[in-house]
Amino acid sequence: MNRIQIFFLLALLGLSACQAVASPVVSTSTPSAVPMPSHTAPAQSSSGSTYSYPSGYANQPAATLAPAAVNSTPLTNQGSFESQFAFADRFVAHLVQVPLLPAGQSYQAWLIGEDGSTFSLGTFAPTAEGILAVEWTSRTGENLLARYARFQITVETAEGSARPTGKVVFAGGFNADRLALARRLWVVNSGDPATPLNTALMTGLLMQYQVAVQHIQNAENAAAIGALPEVALHMEHVINILEGSAGKRFKDYTGDGAAQNPGDGFGVKEYARQAAAQISGADVEQFEAAVSDLQDQCEQILALKDAKEAKTQLTNLLADAENLQAGALAEFYAQALATARFEIAPAP
Repeated sequence: MNRIQIFFLLALLGLSACQAVASPVVSTSTPSAVPMPSHTAPAQSSSGSTYSYPSGYANQPAATLAPAAVNSTPLTNQGSFESQFAFADRFVAHLVQVPLLPAGQSYQAWLIGEDGSTFSLGTFAPTAEGILAVEWTSRTGENLLARYARFQITVETAEGSARPTGKVVFAGGFNADRLALARRLWVVNSGDPATPLNTALMTGLLMQYQVAVQHIQNAENAAAIGALPEVALHMEHVINILEGSAGKRFKDYTGDGAAQNPGDGFGVKEYARQAAAQISGADVEQFEAAVSDLQDQCEQILALKDAKEAKTQLTNLLADAENLQAGALAEFYAQALATARFEIAPAP
């Protein structure tokens, strides 16, 4: 396991320890997996070359690709689609002032599709203080946001029900515009400009950033054995993955006659710009500035003639990439994460 993966894993473990544990879930069914674009097979990039993700990349937990904000503490009386082992594979709701029920009854939580289909998240009981915590993670890695748009809690028997039969006591969900926005960021991009494989804007941003980091690590390994031409090639990779094929800094830096790009061609910067354009009040400038600084460092390393010095600078570059992940990217990510939340209120 490399350093950046260890860094992300430690962040995830720290968050998990802080999260409240939900009451045991009694699920009446398991939602089927929604087909998603495959990122394991090579695909055409906009520069004309093919790309594929690093070995094992497609199986990495989504939470290791995302800043710590991905599994933030839920807000009171809100429902939130979050990422545990895949993008949007987890739903969390946190309600307060929930009265205790008589013996033989329980609160049962449901996700509801646009077609009216329902899926049970299980039965839950509030604490003595009236706090009801609903937490459910898909065992199949399904992107729940792709299928469900609303949430409700009904009063059922203690054993639960196969479908809602009792009184609805809490409910919430997305309106049409907010649902379309959340899905464009986290499920699939159906708008213009098109993205490779119709990748959702925020998931594309995170995945391409991770590919860039992988090539910083590749360059560091090459420097360790004195392979400066390989270092230069990976620095070109990093710059171009971050820039995207339509960007001004996308070019041939090694002089081999081709602008090498093992990413998807859209670019980390462009994913961030397009995502920010969808989020009211989002400020992507700090993130873009930090990405440009990484690119500047890559160009400086390209000019080096000493492998030892390149190794030192690459170690610093990798540390800066980690800091960007925990700082500017985490801030931007938190703004985007809010689009996958909705208010939950007592039913009339």
